[in-house]
Amino acid sequence: MKIVVICTKRRVKALVKGLKWIATITCVGMFLVLLAGTLVTNTGSELGCGHDWPLCNGKFVPSYTIPSIIEWSHRFVTGIEGILVVITLVMVIKYLKQRKDALLYAWGTLFFTVVQAIMGAMAVMWPQSSPVLALHFGISIMAFASSLLLVMIVWKINPQEQSQYTKWGEPISFKGKPIGRSYRIFVWFTTIYTYIVVYTGALVKHTDSGSAFVELYQNTFVTLIGKVGVALTHVSSASFLFIIMLIVAHFAYRSYHHIRPIRKAGIAALVLIIAQVISGGILVAAISNENWYLFAILLHTSIISAMFGVLCYLSMLVWQWREKVK
Repeated sequence: MKIVVICTKRRVKALVKGLKWIATITCVGMFLVLLAGTLVTNTGSELGCGHDWPLCNGKFVPSYTIPSIIEWSHRFVTGIEGILVVITLVMVIKYLKQRKDALLYAWGTLFFTVVQAIMGAMAVMWPQSSPVLALHFGISIMAFASSLLLVMIVWKINPQEQSQYTKWGEPISFKGKPIGRSYRIFVWFTTIYTYIVVYTGALVKHTDSGSAFVELYQNTFVTLIGKVGVALTHVSSASFLFIIMLIVAHFAYRSYHHIRPIRKAGIAALVLIIAQVISGGILVAAISNENWYLFAILLHTSIISAMFGVLCYLSMLVWQWREKVK
């Protein structure tokens, strides 16, 4: 009997380890889907496969043109990612069904992946407005954030320590000051506001307002209507985000340093917002150079996606480590 129990524990441990790696691969794949979508948009390859979907100009393998290859590659990566998402969900349901938070993020990843695929297909087959196209990136970043949250959960899971946590991943007991209601709400506000800033950034691209940044910084604009207005909205909202992110990081490090995950998430958020400001400057400076601009926009997208993911993780943590009502 003892041998059977030991073998069972080893099998469970191996299965959980396998889930950790498949969840990680899925998260990386979701990040690649984000970058591939950015590449499609910023190289003008949205109609590289014409108005056909899922075929590319009526073929499974497209003709050798740069736009068609870029668009087809995006679809291919998204298709593979969809399979990985389903596999991850099945494994979570089978081996972590007692963890409601893991189930929530696994289902969330599938939901946002399906929605972004549908929106991508609709954008190809029918003309879409700029606000709707910008929302496509917003859905993609939600899918990435959900997959990242799942990764953060599964890598912390230890079958021998599950009795110390609730089904939602909350520690049953811990030493030190719990997360206060004010800070918890402020973190959630910052996360939602960051999503809005991300949306305004996507709107800049889909309204072709990038060149308006030059006017904005040279102070040559005479109206806030149109492209300059879109650019100004993004710059002002991003500037305010920088300020509130400093506050989030300050309290995470100073007031809740005894909770290691929150302290580390606060530091990561601070580093990423600084990097985002720098990448934004590089992006504006590279507007007139096509090759450098593409690199800058991919860098900008990577950093903001990582920062939003960290904020979502912090939002989860401040809930799990909140004060408990007895």
